[in-house]
Amino acid sequence: MKFKTYFTARHILKRKGLFNLVLSDRSDGKSVDCYVRILEDYMLFKYIGIYCRRFKDDLTPTIINNFFNKVFTIETDDPAILTIREYYKGAVFTGNRTGVKVKFPNGESDYIVFFIVLSIGSRLKST
Repeated sequence: MKFKTYFTARHILKRKGLFNLVLSDRSDGKSVDCYVRILEDYMLFKYIGIYCRRFKDDLTPTIINNFFNKVFTIETDDPAILTIREYYKGAVFTGNRTGVKVKFPNGESDYIVFFIVLSIGSRLKST
């Protein structure tokens, strides 16, 4: 069965909670929603996202190097995703263990998301 929509946290985030927790089955779009939110927050506010995982092994080279690919390849008519695709048209995303950088056609470049692994979070220095 093919679904045309993915999970969205928009209705939860509107409540402005201190913490937002979503529990659901695998492969229903929670990660894609995070990718969309990161891209949207950078597009609108230049906010840099934080993407947390439990273990270092959860951030494989495949995930790092293809971090935002699903947002640009899924079949959708969601206006938010279509706007994101237009904004990032021609941009190049480069991932490493620290996060993902975006480079726009005009030469502007910046980190758009940083990765944090919770199992090593206590070893990170605050900045």
